[in-house]
Amino acid sequence: MKTLPAILLILFLILPASTAAQRPRKPAGRASPVAPGAENAEWETLKKRFGQYGRDYLMSQMWALIHTYRSKTRLDETMNLLQVLLDAMAKNDQAKLRPVGGLTGFQNRFVRLMNSDDDTVAGFSARVLAVCFGIRYAPQIVDLMNKRDKSWTDADVYPETTSRGHAAIALSILETTKYTEDIAALLRSRNMYDRSGAAYALAHLKATEYASEIAGLLLKEESSFRRDQSPIHALIEMGVGLQYKKEIAQALDEDFSPEINEAAVYALAHLRATEYAPAIAKLLDHRYRRGDAAKALAIMGAKEYAAKIATLLDDDEASLDQSAALLALGILKASEYAPRAAILMREKRLSSVSIFAAISLTLMGADEYAKEVIATLKINKTGTYVDEGELSLLVAEEARQINQRVVNGLEQFESRRPATPRAQRRR
Repeated sequence: MKTLPAILLILFLILPASTAAQRPRKPAGRASPVAPGAENAEWETLKKRFGQYGRDYLMSQMWALIHTYRSKTRLDETMNLLQVLLDAMAKNDQAKLRPVGGLTGFQNRFVRLMNSDDDTVAGFSARVLAVCFGIRYAPQIVDLMNKRDKSWTDADVYPETTSRGHAAIALSILETTKYTEDIAALLRSRNMYDRSGAAYALAHLKATEYASEIAGLLLKEESSFRRDQSPIHALIEMGVGLQYKKEIAQALDEDFSPEINEAAVYALAHLRATEYAPAIAKLLDHRYRRGDAAKALAIMGAKEYAAKIATLLDDDEASLDQSAALLALGILKASEYAPRAAILMREKRLSSVSIFAAISLTLMGADEYAKEVIATLKINKTGTYVDEGELSLLVAEEARQINQRVVNGLEQFESRRPATPRAQRRR
């Protein structure tokens, strides 16, 4: 797959955020040749839609596409088509599409791929058609979503069908709620990927009439029923999380999937559901849950657990947990642990632990360590010290606020530094 690095590079270069929307088009089974003027307008619309949705709905699926495909031939065709499209957009030259038959040929080939026997490629193709052409191919995407096979009623089928869930997500970014009921039908499937796709799609559509049914997925305890984190994300995105705190908290006891447990602690933190702080605090004793538990408790403002969180600093074999504890103590402004953070900043130089120790001291406002903190963090040229990647998308706004606290703290540290005499600087 020599084309993959080039595709990823182009994606990074040409995907600025865009809020442009596309006017609904009449559905078409197969694209027909269009007049040059109309094709130019379609090209401009495609670029806008790709800028708006390409990163989240296509680029995010690249890893899954190249690791779960079933037909090398279908995968290569998909990747080559994307390479041509991305090259054309990078150069803003529609003529680059001529080798695949122009826009018409590009569309037709992805329609065929969506109907191929490679489930992964079919689902990805549905996303491509939705991202690039909007509502035009909605009927065909619905047909893919409404296909039924043994995995619909049998959770043990392998390999599991994923294309229906991808089709549901593809439909959610179109300019219509016409297919909401069809999407919701997937919530009753035994296939986890069907339910997950439906939950994310309904959340994007703000279809709160299905919130109760989505929340109910967190309560099922059948041995053959596999839960995932999508209902939690959906309830938060819908803005109804407060109504379903009890259901979300059920996932705190999840042993099988760390992703569900992680989603639950951050969702409850986002909701400031402090009544569940004791239950989250119990996870501080869990080797593979304690880092996220510490950060979630900090976002909640549960300073009564600072001492317990601080015990994670003593585990030199778990640098990720040390970093998590440092960040949590900084968020809580637990300045009584500043001396310990300073020791770690010095002892763990050039490591993530040292970086988070410096961030922690900044959040604590421990200006006695200002010079060392500034020297430690100077390698960061981005201006972003804490983001949702370090926490969770469920607390993206909280991450932004915490990062701003770090930025403001560093500015204060810098303002208090004595100016270096000009003559000394020349030496």
